[in-house]
Order: sequence, then structure tokens, then C-alpha cells
Amino acid sequence: MSLGIQEHRVVHDEDIRIERFIKGVHLVTSSAWRNGRGAATGGVGMMLTKEAYGAISLIKSYGCRVLLISFNGNPRLTLISVYSPTEAATDEEAEDFHNTLRAAIHDVPAHQLLMVVGDLNAHLGKS
Repeated sequence: MSLGIQEHRVVHDEDIRIERFIKGVHLVTSSAWRNGRGAATGGVGMMLTKEAYGAISLIKSYGCRVLLISFNGNPRLTLISVYSPTEAATDEEAEDFHNTLRAAIHDVPAHQLLMVVGDLNAHLGKS
């Protein structure tokens, strides 16, 4: 079992950090970042059971907003955890995010199961 996590706000130097907790639960994260005021913001990750962690075949960070983890199985499953910029972001930030997400999705072979999970900061209904 896996749980996608967004906005964990933990800044670290590693591209990918793996922490082990009780009962074999693992937290895999890409780093958050510091905003203009120095506050930690963003960051994505996944909380994994012992069994899920043992089935990992690939972990790849696409920066601080997109994290991909593939699991052995038949068929192979790939989860992509994302944190999309809010509507307050610049057009360039939004385009960069969408291009990064497209690249991550493109890297997943068509015969694998793919799930994109996360905070897409979508708005529904009238503005």
C-alpha cells in the first residue's frame, strides 16, 4: 500500500530521501524548497508499507514537484506523486511543471499501470 504526500515542507540536500519508521513503513521524499521569505514550501513523497517498499524497482525524482516510483509486479505499477503550482504561480512555473509531468509520464512504458496522484490545485465551477 502507498500514500502520496504533497507539501511535506521538509527541505533536505538529497535528491531523494528515504526514511524508515516503525513496522517497516518507509517515507520516500524529494526535497521541499525555500520561498522568498525563507519558509519551507512544497515537496512530494510517498509513504510505503514494508511490502510496497520491498517491491520497488525504480525511484526517480523529477525535481521538487514530481516523484516517480515503480513497483515490480504483473503488470508493473508506476505511481507519480505531484504538487502543481497554484494559480498564483507565473505562467512559466506552470508550464515548467506541466512539461516535467509530461516527461515523467512519457518515461513510463505503455504496458505498465500508471497512477498520477497528488495536489493538482484544480478549481472546479465558476470563477
